[in-house]
Amino acid sequence: MVREGEEEEEMMMMMATKPAWLEGLMAETFFSSCGIHETRRKSEKNVFCLLCCLSVCPHCLPSHRSHPLLQVRRYVYHDVVRLSDLEKLIDCSYVQPYTINGAKVIFLNQRPQSRAKVSSNVCFTCDRILQEPFHFCSLSCKVDYLSYQGDDLSSILYRIDESDFTFEGLRMDGHDQLGEISTMEDAEDIMVISDESDQGNNSHKKEKKKSKKKKPESNYLPGMVLSSLGNRRKGPDWYTSEFYKAIWDIIGQEFTLAVQSFFQKGFLPKGINSTILALIPKKLAAKEMRDYRPISCCNVLYKVISKIIANRLKLLLPRFIAGNQSAFVKDRLLIENLLLATELVKDYHKDSISARCAIKIDISKAFDSVQWSFLTNTLVAMNFSPTFIHWINLCITTASFSVQVNGDLVGYFQSKRGLRQGCSLSPYLFVICMDVLSKMLDKAAGVRKFGFHPKCQRLGLTHLSFADDLMVLSDGKTRSIERILEVFDEFCKRSGLRISLEKSTLYMAGVSPIIKQEIAAKFPFDVGQLPVRYLGLSLVTKRLTSADYSPLLEQIKKRIATWTSHFLSFAGRFNLIKSVLWSICNFWLAAFRLPRQCIREIDKLCSSFLWSDSEMSSHKAKVSWDIVCKPKAEGGLGLRNLKEANDVSCLKLVWRIISNSNSLWTKWVAEYLLRKKSIWSLKQSTSMGSWIWRKILKIRDVAKSFSRVEVGNGESASFWYDHWSAHGRLIDTVGDRGTIDLGIPREASVADAWTRRSRRRHRTSLLNEIEEMMAYQRIHHSDAEDTVLWRGKMMFSNHISPQGILGILLRPPPPQSLGTKGCGSVTLLRIWAALAKGIWKTRYSTSWSHLLTHISTHFQDRVEGFLTRYTFQATIYHVWRERNGRRHDAAPNTPATVIGWIDKQTRNQITIIRQSGDRRYDKAFQAWLRARY
Repeated sequence: MVREGEEEEEMMMMMATKPAWLEGLMAETFFSSCGIHETRRKSEKNVFCLLCCLSVCPHCLPSHRSHPLLQVRRYVYHDVVRLSDLEKLIDCSYVQPYTINGAKVIFLNQRPQSRAKVSSNVCFTCDRILQEPFHFCSLSCKVDYLSYQGDDLSSILYRIDESDFTFEGLRMDGHDQLGEISTMEDAEDIMVISDESDQGNNSHKKEKKKSKKKKPESNYLPGMVLSSLGNRRKGPDWYTSEFYKAIWDIIGQEFTLAVQSFFQKGFLPKGINSTILALIPKKLAAKEMRDYRPISCCNVLYKVISKIIANRLKLLLPRFIAGNQSAFVKDRLLIENLLLATELVKDYHKDSISARCAIKIDISKAFDSVQWSFLTNTLVAMNFSPTFIHWINLCITTASFSVQVNGDLVGYFQSKRGLRQGCSLSPYLFVICMDVLSKMLDKAAGVRKFGFHPKCQRLGLTHLSFADDLMVLSDGKTRSIERILEVFDEFCKRSGLRISLEKSTLYMAGVSPIIKQEIAAKFPFDVGQLPVRYLGLSLVTKRLTSADYSPLLEQIKKRIATWTSHFLSFAGRFNLIKSVLWSICNFWLAAFRLPRQCIREIDKLCSSFLWSDSEMSSHKAKVSWDIVCKPKAEGGLGLRNLKEANDVSCLKLVWRIISNSNSLWTKWVAEYLLRKKSIWSLKQSTSMGSWIWRKILKIRDVAKSFSRVEVGNGESASFWYDHWSAHGRLIDTVGDRGTIDLGIPREASVADAWTRRSRRRHRTSLLNEIEEMMAYQRIHHSDAEDTVLWRGKMMFSNHISPQGILGILLRPPPPQSLGTKGCGSVTLLRIWAALAKGIWKTRYSTSWSHLLTHISTHFQDRVEGFLTRYTFQATIYHVWRERNGRRHDAAPNTPATVIGWIDKQTRNQITIIRQSGDRRYDKAFQAWLRARY
């Protein structure tokens, strides 16, 4: 009893540290029907009053008009709040956000792990699998962790500014969508960045300053950042991150105080920012200084400080860095720039095309040449706070260097410009500097100083960029090239970044030989011909030949040649193939559809190395390579099959197109290749696009079985070509004749089908089912954006064994098997009774014997029997799931929510049966909608 009292007292102390609004927010039940307005429509309680600490429905809002209000949303049956709203109340750093229709949201309470996964990064509180570098899956996990550690929650709480949570700020008419906010709004108070991005005119307008001041870091944050650092090279203090991790219990508090001291006092001791310069040769016969690349080895304490700043900075980069830049910006792929470049140069081998040119620019000593004053002015122009700019200046200007020669350190000196390669901040700061060049090029093209490249003007596309690797696009005229060089000269004067003319190349097409000679004589560029290496891969106009993929084979052969002299074991050779050679191949697989001959040669090289080591004999293999690439459960070694990996990479590109990702490549594809059409409706034998585009069209049929659209407002979902209904893709179900019978155009969206026509009666039952489905969707659709889903095939059986289910149900349940928080057998029966009443409009008994007798009887109607038994099975499953959630302290869900889960699972099962070709249940969906609603 004493121990129980101590635990209760400890729990009360933990809860006492939470403010009332936070305790209420995490404990309140949302999206249940309001008891006061239960007879009115839209009476779900989805707003939280921060003053009254309770949930209210939209009809209750007038009585809370003067109170601060927070809107709660629902995602995958759990409560979420916009990250931008929560950041005004509490520090949400290191809580994993989720993107819903382009908006960032955070779960209020922890959720059970949906399926078993293997990962080293798990939630500190509930062990849920997370992405790097997050450490909490929900807000409650972070709060509980800090409370358990004994930390003062006041360090992460902010004073509520009621002007941020006004009644007028809530739009409860259905138009307040998650997709309206940007990638990251107000991620940190110290960084204020507006939607304007013209750095040259200083057009970043100041946003509204908040009255509270965010504390930069919580007490636990330095330890988290340290745990994410790898065991890299030692800095001048000769300690690695592993050393600090091993003795964290001893020095953790002092280490944390040292990090916090930097953010609170704005002072960085010179010794902490000292750096070792390790010179890495760029080529084999390195003789001169320019043949070496200086890599900075920093102290661990400085790494943690710079990593904290970099983590804050990178969250904002997608918001204001131009889409041309694909390096170091979240959710942007290097491969997409390569794909876009391939589309733009696909006709460069032809003579009968309009004039155009592409200039491959190389920046000389890029990181080492950045002027600090230019970087500071750029940050000021972008309206970063003075405090944040001061932190960055301390990191880049107070560094001192010592060169490592033959293992010894030689002298200390300071620099006057440049960014260190090896510092966490440097890539993001360099991208910010290069974004100024992007704005200058776009502005010059906008005022017609140089002409646009064909198929670029609608998007205002002037260049592609990956860090310091640029490809500038223009109309191929002499005047345009002159103006482009003027922009680079002006940028060089401002930033110190100068282009390397001897490493830059000019590619022209559609230009007469005389003009080519004049341009070559006037400008100090080498005039090149395609194919050319761009971003490490071949930029070709036609499908890959053996000469195009030979660099990949040579790279693999060189790696194997360096290993064969080490007499490695079988396991060692296998690990090198899996980790090194497959990584090299993956880079090519992500961009190209490799020819079968190329994949065969790679498989042959790897097989020879695996089985015969230095002999490289293909005749010593014990089993075929196909068996080696099978999963371990099937007798293989678990290597990925290259052909399958190539297919997966192409499917990923299809996914980015159909999901409308906000990348430059997908925008270009939508503008110039799709042209307001669906990717499913395009002909495969099209002459538009490059050879890669035709390969994507060829594999899209495979993607059909994995993609599905969850209809919201119906504006982006194609009525005929998208899989949004239980009948699959309607164009495949009813054929071309169906477009005439239903009177709906081929390119119509689902919303167009709702609004352009009235309901008709048809002779065929299939068309009548579609009409009923449209009538249902017209009434019950939401105002949210359509969501594209990507999933595998669900392994549900078309048939149910009532005897097997009854055998499980008739077992005596253990005590309190349905939880200890009010979810007992009575709740199960009430949910079943409510569901049965809603479906069949019959007052089923809540007696177990009556229910079991009913589902065990023979049904004359096959569809009715299937729906009754499957719904009963789904009910048992979801009530069991709800019991488990409550047993593990998850937020309880209302019976209406559980019924919603059952409804969705039943509809999914009907869809799966139809897709399997079983026509006995064709009327199941129609019967379900008629009975359910």
